[in-house]
Amino acid sequence: MTPARRDAIVLSAAGAATISPQASRRLEALRVFLLAEVFLGHIAAVGLPTIPEMARAPSAFHVVAIVFRLLTRFGPQAAYLFVFLSGFLVGGGLLRDRLSGRPPAFRAFIVQRMTRILPNLFWALLLSAAFDLSGAFLLGAAPLYRAQNYDYVAALTPTLFFANLLSLQPTFVGAFGSNGPLWTLGYIVQFYLAGFAAVRFLSAPHSWRGAAILAALPIIAFFRPEWLCLFLVWGVGAILRVIRPRRDFGWAPLAFGLALFVFANLLSPLPSILLCGVSGAGMILWAQGARREWPAAARGRINQIASLGYEVYAIHYPATFFIFAVIFGDKATTFVSFLAFLALSTAVVLALAATIRLLVHGADRLALAEAAS
Repeated sequence: MTPARRDAIVLSAAGAATISPQASRRLEALRVFLLAEVFLGHIAAVGLPTIPEMARAPSAFHVVAIVFRLLTRFGPQAAYLFVFLSGFLVGGGLLRDRLSGRPPAFRAFIVQRMTRILPNLFWALLLSAAFDLSGAFLLGAAPLYRAQNYDYVAALTPTLFFANLLSLQPTFVGAFGSNGPLWTLGYIVQFYLAGFAAVRFLSAPHSWRGAAILAALPIIAFFRPEWLCLFLVWGVGAILRVIRPRRDFGWAPLAFGLALFVFANLLSPLPSILLCGVSGAGMILWAQGARREWPAAARGRINQIASLGYEVYAIHYPATFFIFAVIFGDKATTFVSFLAFLALSTAVVLALAATIRLLVHGADRLALAEAAS
């Protein structure tokens, strides 16, 4: 291959890694949709009876509630697609730098990612402890906190706090308190490190580090097959970042991706994870084909919600469960009670997410001011 031809390929790959403003809007809309699936799915799981329970005593409320549960049952698949999007955005950036002849520096990459994540995660875990301890001990809802799929109170330990702060859940430790959904963010941080190592392996495929990575894969597959499947999905997202579609396929890729997204819900976890990688590819192809900008009002609202996505994800379950356990205490049986639970949970979670953002950004501004003085 001639140097000119090689340079043309590098420039093409680097250009494809650039996301247009129109594609960014579609990606933000996709993030809002996935966030809604996770959040509303947990609202339904916490505040509504199960579908079999409601089917045994049909009523107008139960019919609507069953539909709501069916439409919001895709939380696991949404979490898998969050991993895919992380690969597209972060892993794709690593590949872009590699193809442009600028191998990423480990320190710069880790500092950039962790300074974005750690402060938010610290406040989210601190608020999780406050909600769980207040609900269980100060407000007398301990039986509810102990009667879940694991004992939320017993999981409030300093060891689990710091392990979750370091994003070791779920590979090495369990959840801290009621904040089980942090498993997704834990995997994403772990994939930052694994993805960086994989990209460095591409830079030096014959090094001992590359051999160690390849040797580790079957071991990981044996002990943590879910980890390996999700990392493959993350990697697919990264590769798609540097592939430019030859033409706009319109809305067909989105319809294809959503169909696979729904079908994945019917499968066991590992096939569901892998199918979500294909689903995500369709959604990305749809986003990359965007040519028109959205109206300003719609752009502003979607951007506002999407920008708080990390904070909402990190705090929504402890806050929602606290509201349910302390204020409502039992599954909803009427439209009024469920709508009140939904509205109050949404308002509190958005307020908390905005507060975390303010605390983190306020700390960032203070650090900059101190550095400048």
